[in-house]
Amino acid sequence: MPIAKRKPWVAGLLSLLMPGLGQMYNGQVKKGLFFYCFSLAVKLTASFLIIALWVPFNFVIPVLLGLSFLLYILLDAIRTAKRLGDTYQLRAYNKWYAYLIAFVLLSLVVEEALDITRKEVIAQSYRIPSGAMIPTLQIGDRILVDKLAYGVHIPFWGHYMVRYRKPERGDIVIFAYPKDRSKDFIKRVIGLEGDLLEIRKKKVYINGQLVKDPHAHFEDGEILLGPFRSRDNYGPETVPENNVFVLGDNRDRSHDSRFWGFLDIRDVKGKAFIIYWSWDGTDRWVRWERIGVEIQ
Repeated sequence: MPIAKRKPWVAGLLSLLMPGLGQMYNGQVKKGLFFYCFSLAVKLTASFLIIALWVPFNFVIPVLLGLSFLLYILLDAIRTAKRLGDTYQLRAYNKWYAYLIAFVLLSLVVEEALDITRKEVIAQSYRIPSGAMIPTLQIGDRILVDKLAYGVHIPFWGHYMVRYRKPERGDIVIFAYPKDRSKDFIKRVIGLEGDLLEIRKKKVYINGQLVKDPHAHFEDGEILLGPFRSRDNYGPETVPENNVFVLGDNRDRSHDSRFWGFLDIRDVKGKAFIIYWSWDGTDRWVRWERIGVEIQ
């Protein structure tokens, strides 16, 4: 077999492109595949820890552990290339196109499938496009949604495989809009199954009792009557079993259960829990004070 020098900078660059690719360059295919698979496991574990054990800034430890492992892979590839020097016997797969094929297959197929599974099962990010949840959520807020809040979803289907709790009053939930399931809506849970719910002159009553409604925001002092009366006067209606009644915090500018009915909890995809970025480009570049804010 022909002899060729292993270049540390090439091994390092390949490791940056994809964990384990630098080891493949050094002739350590099994080790490279192990590192690659382990790196995928680290990503999933870090995502789970950030969601399941959330407290402000607890994401730092999982991220640092993940970065430390990736750095170890990089340094391992560089050290091995230096050790091999110009004594390395080329393997049949030591071709530029073999590295490219491995990168494309693993990155674009395996990692894409893994990313979709992570979004379906663990967490997903969303951008707030409208003002229906003002002031809690602003247009341009980027939020993370906990897909494990109410159960474990079946990937690519959307329904729960295991459900261990139901949405609670006050939760802000992401769900498939019942009138067009290709769209996701975000609202706050107000009424639970069995509640007798009524809205009188914008005020919410449950089982005849006025509800403390600190998140409600009103932009219009007028009480609508006629065909649009359900905005300000609704019910009384009893929330059916396995359903909830949801409202936007911006009550005068929200399309919610007052207009399209109760929400089947099977359509709930997760619970919003943090704003990780905020920028709509009209008022200022970045709303720094909103980054890292827990959603309540």
